[in-house]
Amino acid sequence: MFELNLRIEGFPNKSLVDFFLSRVKPKKNKYEILITNNENDVEENGVVILTLEDTAIIYDNSVEIARIKLDVNTIPFIWALGIERTLKKGFDELFYDKLASRKMVSKILQSLVVLMEVEDEDGFSHSQRVTNLLLDLAKELKYPRKKLEYLREFGMLHDVGKIGIEQLMLYSPTRIRVFENTGEDHTILGSVYLATIPVLADLAPLVRSHHERWDGKGFPDGLKGEEIPYESRMLAVCDWYDIATNFVMTEIYNDVMEPEIALKYIQTDRAFDPKIAKAFVEMMKKRI
Repeated sequence: MFELNLRIEGFPNKSLVDFFLSRVKPKKNKYEILITNNENDVEENGVVILTLEDTAIIYDNSVEIARIKLDVNTIPFIWALGIERTLKKGFDELFYDKLASRKMVSKILQSLVVLMEVEDEDGFSHSQRVTNLLLDLAKELKYPRKKLEYLREFGMLHDVGKIGIEQLMLYSPTRIRVFENTGEDHTILGSVYLATIPVLADLAPLVRSHHERWDGKGFPDGLKGEEIPYESRMLAVCDWYDIATNFVMTEIYNDVMEPEIALKYIQTDRAFDPKIAKAFVEMMKKRI
């Protein structure tokens, strides 16, 4: 369970509707949001609550794991989590008309993602590189042209859950170790962010599932085969390849892998959809 106490500086008398979000689990690519003013629902449903305070208190399974002071360094985390719902519930008359469009909200989050990522020697971030690979792969797979912008948004926002996660680490040494060992936090946080933004909620299941594996050994839900959204299966190959072969990413994770070796791994590893993996390998071999 996550509990967030929010206070918007400069608007001390503006109240936000308390709302609760069930622990996000995809159900036929839909997310259930429960809006309520009944605090008893917290214990009954295990949910997210937003109230007016100046500190964000993060709970996991009823255990407090972090307290985050709201300031300029933590605003991206809070902003991404509640941007449109906050605007819609508390600040319609001031901001909603300017920021509610899908394109505008998406651009704001994409900018935050790029800013938090390390650029390579050509000035591209991880999400930008992955998105470029994803769109090229879409052509190989004859992915519908009318959905390419949707796919591009997914590529740029697949790691949106990493926004603010550094603050979570700073405030909880135990949580740091858990994050370093599993890496699961950003997929869950990312799906929560997007599920609470109505104009981007359709991306939430994809973001949650982009580290699932074809063989069912991925995270966070252990989905297997075609249980995993198709776009998430596409991105999984592009994401892994960039992490394995890019010097910026490998400085963080492991030694750099030669492209030829990475492609052989993709061909043989059971983590990836075989048809998608084959198309990706054929595409990349033309470039090497």
